[in-house]
Amino acid sequence: MEDKYNFETEKPVQESQGQQPKPKKKLVPLIIGISIFLVVAVAVLGVVVVSRFFSNDKNKVIVAIANTFEAPEIWKAFNSNDIVTSDAYTIELGANIEGVILDLDYLQTRELQALNGSIGAAGVEGKTDFYSVLDEEKLAAKLPFLDDKKLFVYYYRQENQGYLMDFLEESGIPSWTLNNYFIYLHEGAKAPSAQVDYKELAESILETYNELKFEKIDKRSFDIDGKQVSCSGYQLRLTRQRIEEMLDQIKQAQGAMAASIQSLQDAVSYMEGEEVELRFYIHQKKLAAIQVTADGITEEIRFEGGVRRTQNMSFYVDGLKLLSVVGTTEGKKETTTLKIMGMELAHYSYDAGSGVIEAALSLEELYGIENIYFNGTVSSDKERPGITNISLKEGEEVILLDGSILFSKGAEIEALQGEEFDLGNASVYDTMEYFGTLYEDIYD
Repeated sequence: MEDKYNFETEKPVQESQGQQPKPKKKLVPLIIGISIFLVVAVAVLGVVVVSRFFSNDKNKVIVAIANTFEAPEIWKAFNSNDIVTSDAYTIELGANIEGVILDLDYLQTRELQALNGSIGAAGVEGKTDFYSVLDEEKLAAKLPFLDDKKLFVYYYRQENQGYLMDFLEESGIPSWTLNNYFIYLHEGAKAPSAQVDYKELAESILETYNELKFEKIDKRSFDIDGKQVSCSGYQLRLTRQRIEEMLDQIKQAQGAMAASIQSLQDAVSYMEGEEVELRFYIHQKKLAAIQVTADGITEEIRFEGGVRRTQNMSFYVDGLKLLSVVGTTEGKKETTTLKIMGMELAHYSYDAGSGVIEAALSLEELYGIENIYFNGTVSSDKERPGITNISLKEGEEVILLDGSILFSKGAEIEALQGEEFDLGNASVYDTMEYFGTLYEDIYD
């Protein structure tokens, strides 16, 4: 059984059997959102910039954040970030899913997105090809196995009144959700992270951060690298309104920064009170813990060290340890285990020498179902990073998937041609007539 921790006395409190408290979950995303936001903000600014710009307690906190979050070896090896943030890139996916052979190419530029591929069966000659392109106005799809002359289109920026819309409404899916989904996909492609004006974004973050007032608080002791150490503490109080103003002020955020801001906005939306208290504890210019208190709930993430300060971590809510990340390193092999309330949920290992990845979801103990196992090898091709020799198993024997995924810069998207069939506005008569005739042609 996990110990409950009293943040005031700095001592664990043992809960009696059968009376283990249930943590309040509604604010759990808050510390995660704040942590992601701080990490990405420091990444945008750079340690040198913040060290030169700030002094005293502000400097100590933000430099500690920058020093703490070091990428593990697998992230360094599998580095596709410069590819997926470029103006154009391609993702190749090949898979054998229980005898179904699937080859997919996802291509993206700033104006277009495409998904092309083929489906076949193991041991059977021939494959079924398909092509699709999403542009500013529509989704277009070419399905030669149905009709090589037709181009199926859906215009997602206009009001559609065909049979498909009626069918969606009757199924409980408002048509606007489909339109918004395609808008979201297209707009996301138009503004990848590489297009962010980082200078303007950095200036906005610096301006916001410079207005914050940190105060020094009492030291606390934490276990780091297996030793109890005393850590300096710094506190920051923010009103709900101030947090919202800060997020509005950083208006140039896009890409990864936008995702972190959205995460924080979602977390703040759970708040009922008007103030958030943040405490940062620092040891040797790195974080020992971040503590967030709001609505009478205290969340804390502790960085317990290893080859990196973040190799071992624990996450508490109201003094109860909910999650822990346990990491070990032997030679070039690093193993990480995720535990929930002391029970193993997942683990993975990466051998930097061979590139082999091994991972597992431990579902049998928690849910009584077969564990899921994953194996793969990180590609050594710098031009096409990815993972090859992928194997996904249920239990020790049932193979769910074999395949690979590779990334590369550049994308050649060809325009699709054909006689348009407007899926959004085709009447029930047009739809039934076309597909009914098609069905007869295929099976006659």
